[in-house]
Amino acid sequence: MFEGLKADGFDDCVVGIGRQFNHDVVVYDQDKIIQKLAIEFTDNCNDQDECDHYSEAEEYFEFNIVGGYVGVNTPVFIRLGSLDDLIHEE
Repeated sequence: MFEGLKADGFDDCVVGIGRQFNHDVVVYDQDKIIQKLAIEFTDNCNDQDECDHYSEAEEYFEFNIVGGYVGVNTPVFIRLGSLDDLIHEE
């Protein structure tokens, strides 16, 4: 029986099922999640000139989603791309 936990509201960001520590977990595309959050933050911002939607979305993602470890069934969040591109991006 699959016991992986889901991140609510991000089913469209799932890229597959992964295996970690002998447990199957849901794997999400973190860039899709951040883009989705940025759109949501744009819709909820009263002063568009004062809002930094993407930075707010990244901060929210890091603190509230990635930072929410809830045991071995916690989802995994990945960035897609070639290893060389991802390593040199930072």
